[in-house]
Amino acid sequence: MSLIWTRMLMSNSYAMTSVVNLIGNPQEYSLEHRIFNSMMLVISITGIIVTTYNIVLHIPFVQSMMTTSFILVAAGSYVFSMRKKRYKKLVLPTSLYFFLLLAISWFVTYGSQGSVAFYFFIFVTFSVVYFSNNIRLFILSVILYITFLLLCEYLFPDSLIKYDSAFQQFIDVGVSLILCLVVNILIIHYIYKEYVQERDMKDSLLEQALLDKDKIEKMYREIKVLKGIIPICASCKMIRDERGNWNHIEDYIDEHSEAKLSHGICPDCVARLYPELNIKPT
Repeated sequence: MSLIWTRMLMSNSYAMTSVVNLIGNPQEYSLEHRIFNSMMLVISITGIIVTTYNIVLHIPFVQSMMTTSFILVAAGSYVFSMRKKRYKKLVLPTSLYFFLLLAISWFVTYGSQGSVAFYFFIFVTFSVVYFSNNIRLFILSVILYITFLLLCEYLFPDSLIKYDSAFQQFIDVGVSLILCLVVNILIIHYIYKEYVQERDMKDSLLEQALLDKDKIEKMYREIKVLKGIIPICASCKMIRDERGNWNHIEDYIDEHSEAKLSHGICPDCVARLYPELNIKPT
């Protein structure tokens, strides 16, 4: 049983290492950067799958060219982001390119009866992460644009390139629906998982900071007692503590500091207490 558990841990560790190698080390890449890398990688893989079954099913060549274009742009952005460790300059141009390509693909995949409509959901998920400041305006723009495409489809139905057969349409729509659902689930799951990890790390750091704060305050209070005004008896030299009790100076210092006292006797006390030693006081 322990051997099986050990193998499972080793396999999970290997899988985590592989993912880190693919999307970037968290110590070198920010969360947004890793999400960008993962999205470009997922879009590339999705494009390869779609292009493959397009060729197998003999779906119109124009559609294969569109998906190939998706692969090239996504793969190029992924490689650049990983090597140069920069991604922010790629967000806007890749978003615009994918948006325009989806709009064109609408007409070469039979419009609303084709598969492109599902890929708009991946595009929206991608844009929500990187355009959160203007998300309302963005979502409204996407809705208006899809409405415009539907209107064009209704007014100019002959502008759409149809499938050669119902089987082609069924496979393209079915596979695209499953792919888009899986991709969106993976993206949302990854973002939430990273959010939970960073939240737990922040909670741990906050807890440690509070503990350190208590220790510092306690040390400061102790140091303040020793540096402040200490009530001491003018006759017997006993010290009054914060509770009003009188303590020998040795006990007080031992309790309120890390100093250790070592008893001795000064020359004046030796001359006074032991005159037979004939030691002159200083």
